[in-house]
Amino acid sequence: MRTKTFFAFVLFFGFFFLPFEVRAVSGEPAALPAYREGEVLVKFRVGSDEDDRAWARGFVGALNVRKIRRLGIEKLSLSPGITALEAVQMLRSDPSVEYAELNWRVRFLDMPRVEPGDPDLSSQWHLDAPPLTGYFLTISRPVLIDRDVDAPEAWAVMQEVFTGPVTGGTIGVLDSGCGEFGYFQPSLGYIPNHEDLPNSSLWVNSVELLEPGDSPSDANSYADDVNGWDFMDDDNTMTDPYNLVEEWLFPHGTFISGIIAAGWDNGRGGVGLGAGKVKVMPLRSLYLDETLLGIDYAIQTTSGAPPVRVLNASWTFEHDIQALREAIEAAGEAGIALVAAASNDGLNNDPGAGAFPAEYTKVPLDNVLAVAASSSTGGLAYFSNYGPESVQVAAPGHGIFSIHWGTDEYETESGTSFAAPIAASALAIIMSVNPGLTPAQAIDRVIDGGDFDARLSGLIRSGKRVNLAGTLAPFAPYSGCAPLDTLRPIASYGDSVSALYGSIVSAVSESPSVAVMVSLPDGSWAVSPVSPGLTTFTLQFDGALAPVTSYETGPWRVTGISPFFAQVEAGQSMTFSSLIPAFTTSWSLTDPAVGSINSSGVFTALAEGTTRIILNVEGQDMDNSGIIVVTSAPPQVEPETGGGGGGGCATTAPPGDEPWTGMAGMAVVLAILFLMRKRAVKTSSELTVQGCK
Repeated sequence: MRTKTFFAFVLFFGFFFLPFEVRAVSGEPAALPAYREGEVLVKFRVGSDEDDRAWARGFVGALNVRKIRRLGIEKLSLSPGITALEAVQMLRSDPSVEYAELNWRVRFLDMPRVEPGDPDLSSQWHLDAPPLTGYFLTISRPVLIDRDVDAPEAWAVMQEVFTGPVTGGTIGVLDSGCGEFGYFQPSLGYIPNHEDLPNSSLWVNSVELLEPGDSPSDANSYADDVNGWDFMDDDNTMTDPYNLVEEWLFPHGTFISGIIAAGWDNGRGGVGLGAGKVKVMPLRSLYLDETLLGIDYAIQTTSGAPPVRVLNASWTFEHDIQALREAIEAAGEAGIALVAAASNDGLNNDPGAGAFPAEYTKVPLDNVLAVAASSSTGGLAYFSNYGPESVQVAAPGHGIFSIHWGTDEYETESGTSFAAPIAASALAIIMSVNPGLTPAQAIDRVIDGGDFDARLSGLIRSGKRVNLAGTLAPFAPYSGCAPLDTLRPIASYGDSVSALYGSIVSAVSESPSVAVMVSLPDGSWAVSPVSPGLTTFTLQFDGALAPVTSYETGPWRVTGISPFFAQVEAGQSMTFSSLIPAFTTSWSLTDPAVGSINSSGVFTALAEGTTRIILNVEGQDMDNSGIIVVTSAPPQVEPETGGGGGGGCATTAPPGDEPWTGMAGMAVVLAILFLMRKRAVKTSSELTVQGCK
C-alpha cells in the first residue's frame, strides 16, 4: 500500500513538471498528427500490486483501460481535464511505472538513405555508424550518441538538389600532393594512379585541357595546369612520393583527397564524402611561399569547373605570419573559405598555442573555419587542440579510413588533419548548392547544422560536431542547447533549395518530457524546454517538391544550469544559477581538484583543468553542465626566429572524452605514442609547414 511519504513524493513530481508542460504546449496547434490526444500507454513494473496500479490510473484521471496482456501494456483513456503530455510526465514520476508513452502515430515516411556499393564503406565510421550509448549527457539515464556525419541521409538530399546547373564544388588541397605514382597524360590531365582516386575526382581546367601546349591558355600563367599545380617542383604533376629528405613519411595529401573525393560507387575501397559531386584541386606545397602561391592560384584560376570555394589547410605554422594572413583575407574577398586543422598538441588555442592559420579566427578572419577532431565516441579526441572561443566546430578525426600510398593501398589514421577535410566537404557542398553564400555565411551554415554534444561545449565554441545532413537542412539551428527559461526559435532558410521543402507543418519530439516544439503566433516554430535532458525532433514539410518529406533534427540539450559552460582563469570566481525555481538546490563538481563551488553556486577556479557542475534538486542529481575550462595565465614566451608548426600528438589526455577514458585507455595511448615515428622539425630561419596528422 502507498504511504503518505510517497503521496507527497508523487505530488512533488507532478507539480514540478506540470507548470513546464502547460507552458510548453500553450502555443501548439489544436491538433498534432504525430500522436493521439487523450490516450497514453503505460507499463507497470513487475511486482507492483493492483492497488498501486489503480492509484496511478486514478492520478491521471483514466476513464477507461484497455490491456494488451501479452506485452503487459495498458492503454489509458484520459479525462478531458488532462493532456497526454501531462499524463505521461505524471506517470513517469510514479515508481510503480516502468515507462509511459504517448500513443504515437506510425510514421511511414522517414529521411531516405543512399549508400554506394563500395566494399570498404563499413570501415568509414565517420560517414555512417550506429549510435553509441553514453551516460555523460544526463546524470541518471543513458542516451544514444549519433557520432557520425549522417552521410547516407545527406546523400539522399544531394541526389535531388544537385540537378540542372548545380554541378558540385571544388576544394583546393594545400598539401603534399595527390597519388604516389601519379603522372600527367596530355589527353586526360593528371592521373593520381590509385584505384580509388580517378582523374574524374579532380578539378578540371577545361581551357588548358582543350588547348594543351607549352604556354598558358588561360590568364593564370601556368602551362597545362589541367588539374592543379605542384608548387614544390613547379609542374603539373602533383605526385605525393615518399620523401626522406623532407621526412614526408606519410601520403598526407593523398589521404585527405580520398576523404573528400574517393571514387563514388566504383566497387573499390571506400567513398568520398562529396559523393562524386565535390572535386579536389591538388595544390602541392610545403614552404610558406608555395602555400601562398597555392592560395593565389586558387583565387586567380577562374576557368576551371567546378569553381574553387574552399581551401583545406591540414597543417600549422607556429607563428602569426602577416603574408599568410593577408593571403587568406584575399581569398575571403574572392569568396573562398579556408578550413584549418586546430592542431594535435592537446592545447587550448584561445591563449595561443602556435597553431596558424587556425588561430586566425581570433583576428578575426571571418572566412576561416577552425576544426578540432572528435573521436569515434563523439567526444573530443585525446590529441586534438581545442578553444572555447577560437575553434568553432569539431569533426571526426580519429580512426579515419582513406587512401594510402601505392595504387591499391588503404589505411586508418588519426589527426585534426582528417577532421578538416570533412568540414571542408560540408562547406563545399553547401556553397555549390547556394553559390550566393559568402564564406562567413557558409561557415555559419555548417556550424548551425552541427550536432550539439555537451562534452564539446566549453571546449569548442559551438559545442558541435559537423553533420552533413544538418548542413543541408532547410532550417536552423539543427541542434543546440536550450536553457529552461528560454524559447529557441527555429528559422527556415530562404534559399532556393530550402524553398523546395515549403513550410513546417508539424514537429514531433522524441522525448516530450524534455522539450517540445511549438508554433509561434507569427507562424514560426521554437523549441520549448520542459525538463533537463536530451531530445530530437522530426519535422514534416508541406513542399510537394521537397527532397525529403520529413527531417529529423540533431540533439537538443535542455539544461537547468546557467551558464552551461565557461572558461575561467585559476584564482577567479563566477556564479552559477539554477533555472529550476522554488526548490531546494545544491551544487557539486565532477573534479574538485580543479575548483570548488559553494551552496550559493559560486565557483572558484583552483587549478588548470576541466570539470563539470552538477545541479542537485531536492536531493536528486538532476542536471550537469557542459565543460568548465580552467586556464592558467598564458606564459610570456620570447619570440623565436625559426621552427616549424607544432603538429605532434599530446603526451597527456586533454579534456573531452573523460567518460570513455580509463587506465587501460591511457596505457594504449602511451604505447601508441612510444611507437610513433619522431618527426624532425627544421630549425633554420625558413618557416615550414607541418601536417596535423
